[in-house]
Amino acid sequence: MNIKYLLSSRFTDGTAKGAANASLEIVKVFVSHLTLSEGVLNELLNMVANLKLGRHHYIAWTNCIGAFMTKLGGKKFFTILPLRLIEFDLNSLTYAQDSRSFLLLLIQRHLKIDANLDFFVEYFLPMILQLDKMRELEQKQGGS
Repeated sequence: MNIKYLLSSRFTDGTAKGAANASLEIVKVFVSHLTLSEGVLNELLNMVANLKLGRHHYIAWTNCIGAFMTKLGGKKFFTILPLRLIEFDLNSLTYAQDSRSFLLLLIQRHLKIDANLDFFVEYFLPMILQLDKMRELEQKQGGS
């Protein structure tokens, strides 16, 4: 598929100014407006999520990922790109990217409330409870 070519290092390595943002915008529109097989969406989402871009591409990158979130819905999206909030050290400098916690900011803008509310409870509640336990343990040990 030719759209994958836009996500190659030729356009996303930072040497071509503006090319990465333009590529991400094209992928976003492509995902939003075309009917694609689930396999193609999965592959494209993983390609976009694994791009190593500078912070000046953050908005275009998260908007592109948000288009996938809107298209797939919460259950499918987080099956393909799960949050890993408790698998990494909360104090790590790369925590947001490693844990994918930046996805939390996209939920309000890109997911609509639907009848599948049970997914959110089943998916997020165990993470919230685990994070709460980690916080309590940290406080007992005198941390912040």
